[in-house]
Amino acid sequence: LLINKTLISLNLMNNEMGSTGVKYIADALLINKTLTTLDLQSNDIASTGAKYIARLLVTNQTLTGLNLQSNNIESKGARYIADSLIANKTLTTLDLKSNSVDSAGAKYIAGALMINKTLTILNLESNDIDSRGAKYIVDALIINKTLTGCYLYGEYFEETFVKFFERSLHPQHVNLS
Repeated sequence: LLINKTLISLNLMNNEMGSTGVKYIADALLINKTLTTLDLQSNDIASTGAKYIARLLVTNQTLTGLNLQSNNIESKGARYIADSLIANKTLTTLDLKSNSVDSAGAKYIAGALMINKTLTILNLESNDIDSRGAKYIVDALIINKTLTGCYLYGEYFEETFVKFFERSLHPQHVNLS
């Protein structure tokens, strides 16, 4: 990856690399100028690995798609990723499905969505986000004009939130079911 000039997509899903392995990948991609898609699904990188990926997202200028699905990054890792989205100018697709992100993590991500102008697809399905956390996301989407798809399927939302959502956004922005 350090010297590669042709690879544009890298799928490393289910490799059990953990945070140590992802650190090596992130370090190599700090200078890589060709990779546009990185799939790290199911590698148990946890919040420490999310911190390495966040550092990468701040400096890398070619990565447009990132799959971090099922990595147990939790809200601490979501905060690292959210902080990096504020500076990142290339990422368009981010998959954070099944990462035990709760409403605190949703709040961090919502803050980033209010500033980020490149992300178009965000998957937050099957996390631990409740109606309060989803409201943070919806409030951010009222301001954010670039996100065209946000997926929150598999979360528990109170009926009052669903009604708020229906009044606040166009249905094509967020998928609750």
